[in-house]
Amino acid sequence: MPYRIGQEVCLWLEIINDHGAFVPKEVMVKVCDSRVGVRTKESRKPVMAQSLLAVTPEGVVYEKHWDFWPEQQSGAVFVEWTPRIDGVGARAIWTPKEAVFAYNHLRLGRKGRAVRHKDCRGMVILPKGDVEYCPRHDHYMYRGEPCFQCWLERVVLKVK
Repeated sequence: MPYRIGQEVCLWLEIINDHGAFVPKEVMVKVCDSRVGVRTKESRKPVMAQSLLAVTPEGVVYEKHWDFWPEQQSGAVFVEWTPRIDGVGARAIWTPKEAVFAYNHLRLGRKGRAVRHKDCRGMVILPKGDVEYCPRHDHYMYRGEPCFQCWLERVVLKVK
């Protein structure tokens, strides 16, 4: 999905352990610039995914692989932003993760039961920003993007 200038993206510092999924830090950023073709750090190969430059309402800059992309070890590099040193407590060094993807990744949970992200007060936390929600599939996506499960049913499985 291509990001657009002005889009609001919710980023989470996500901690997953045996007790659940916690979000001790949530940051809202607005995309102010994007580009493609940024090279990977070691192999110097260009990546066709969007690199983003975003800013919080307070003027703090966040980057999504703006200067270089990490060598792809997994698909995680596409949902994670550039690591930072302004986290919380023992997690001072953190990698912001897009809330939409963090939520969708855990929505089925462990052993078939739903796992929900909670904030520091123990309250369920949901993705914010320019997002839409599909209640049928309990799935978040960016505004203007179709629910993947709905698309799969409609296009691939031809279910009505």
